[in-house]
Amino acid sequence: VTGVDRVLNADFEQQMLLLAADVPETVAADSGLVLDLYWQAPEAVDQEYSSSVVVVDQRGLIVGQSDKQHPGVIPTTRWGTDEYARDRHRLQLLPGTPPGDYEVRVRMYRYGRPEDRLNVLDESGAPAGQKLAIASLAVERPEIPADLADIAVDQRVDWPAGEGFLLAGYSLPSGPVQAGEPLFLELYWLTTDEIAADEQMTIELVDDQGRVAHSFEAPLVDGLPSSTWRPDDLWRAAHVWRLPASTAGGDYGITLRLDEDRSLPLGAITVTAPDHVLAPPDVAFPADIDFGNAGSDAVARLVGYDVTQTAGPGQPLPVTLSW
Repeated sequence: VTGVDRVLNADFEQQMLLLAADVPETVAADSGLVLDLYWQAPEAVDQEYSSSVVVVDQRGLIVGQSDKQHPGVIPTTRWGTDEYARDRHRLQLLPGTPPGDYEVRVRMYRYGRPEDRLNVLDESGAPAGQKLAIASLAVERPEIPADLADIAVDQRVDWPAGEGFLLAGYSLPSGPVQAGEPLFLELYWLTTDEIAADEQMTIELVDDQGRVAHSFEAPLVDGLPSSTWRPDDLWRAAHVWRLPASTAGGDYGITLRLDEDRSLPLGAITVTAPDHVLAPPDVAFPADIDFGNAGSDAVARLVGYDVTQTAGPGQPLPVTLSW
C-alpha cells in the first residue's frame, strides 16, 4: 500500500492487520465523512470479520458510525494472504453535531456479533483494547444548519428557554438506570436570535417528595459556548451524568433548570439500586491488597480471587475477583 495518509500496521489478534488509512483532517458537520481502511489477513482465516468506524467526541460518545459486514466487499474467509482489501466507509455525523475536535476509531468484530470484538495487540503482543484511534478530526460548522425535521427525539417541545434560544426536543433513558451507572440525556437547542451571554444549565433528579436528590451543572452544549451561536443554529447536546452509587432506588423526575425562574420538567425515570453485600465472601486465594493509598485512604481492596485450576490451549480461563 503506497501513497496513504497514515501507515498503521495495527495487529488485531493476528487475524487482521490494519495496514494504513486515508482519513481527512477536517470536515463540515453536514458534509459526511469518507475514509479508506487497508486490511490484510496475515494468514488464512476460517471465520468472517466485519469492520466498524466510529467518530467520538472528547468524552467518547459516538456522533457517527459506519459498519461493513464484508470489508472490501469480499468475505474475509476468501482473502488471500498476498493481497490487501480497501475498505471504504461513508458516514454521516448526527444532525446538530457541534464543531470541535473529535477522534476516529476502528473496531473489528466477528461477523454478526458486534459485541465480540478483536483485541488490538501492542508491540509486545499483549491486548491493548478493542478499539484503535487512527486519527483526529476537526469538525467545522455545518454549511447549512441542521433541520429539525431530520432529528428523531422522544419529545418535541418549543420551550422558550431564554432570550434568543429555545429547547426544541429531548430524549431521556427508555428504561431503568442503575445507581452508580451513567444516565444519558440528549437535548436539541434552536437559536432564534443573538445570545448575549453564555448560559449554564442544571439537571435535577427530584424524588417523589419534590426534593432534589442529586443535580449536575453543565453548559448547554459541551465545548460550544452559547454566546457563539448564530440565528437558526440547531445544536445537539449529549450529556452523561453518572448517578451517585448512594442513590436510593425508586421513581424520580428529571428537571432542566437554567435559573430560579426558568425550569422545565422533562419526565420520569426509574432508578434501581443493587443490594450491598458487606460481608467478605469465601475465596480460594485470599489477597487483601489495597489499590491506591494504603489503609483507610485506599480506593478499593482486593479481598481475593477464584480461578479455574485447569484450562486447555485456546480455552478461556475464568477468573473471579472479589473487591
